[in-house]
Amino acid sequence: MKIRREYLQKYLEYIAADQITAEYEQKGYAIFRSLPLGEGSLRADLVAKKENETIIFEIKTGKMTPEKKAEIKGISSYVRSHKNHKFLVVFAIPPREKSFEIGNIDHLLTKYFIANVPSELGLLPVISTKINEVRAVDADNITINDNVIVVKGDGILEVTLLMKVGTTDDEEEAIENFPFDFEIQLEYDENKQLYITALNALQVNTATFYE
Repeated sequence: MKIRREYLQKYLEYIAADQITAEYEQKGYAIFRSLPLGEGSLRADLVAKKENETIIFEIKTGKMTPEKKAEIKGISSYVRSHKNHKFLVVFAIPPREKSFEIGNIDHLLTKYFIANVPSELGLLPVISTKINEVRAVDADNITINDNVIVVKGDGILEVTLLMKVGTTDDEEEAIENFPFDFEIQLEYDENKQLYITALNALQVNTATFYE
């Protein structure tokens, strides 16, 4: 029996929470689910704690509703007021069937974006932007013509932003995860290794930064 997509979507948040839990428990973190934040109604999907570090996860599986936006904004404010706290919005993407995969495409895109920072990130009102990694890349369409490979798809871009705190001279770092759509061209070099020769299209969604 093939699992239909609508049923997979229904339980995607729980699957993502299990995957994050397993990953961070291996790193030595204690994991807490559906944990209240402060004295209000805010509640984190997941909280990972190790020594004096706390990471708060919000798992997004569908469209961003007004209620979800307000919740993310509230958690962001809570995190900014607590030392050694980080906030990660995780975009849980269901797997898609593929007939052909490029195994190191996450690494190729990470390397490319470090050398060519997307223009959308340059518009953010921050002091500096550091590319951390590209992950969860999903190639929707792969076309091979002679020695040129054209890949269309989407993924998640993780960056570290250095920002000022209010009107003070203090600075703080924040990790943000931005979804993006892309179309790239790949070719093989003389060592039979793939590299990106052209970025045909790119759209990075930075809306969550302003929410």
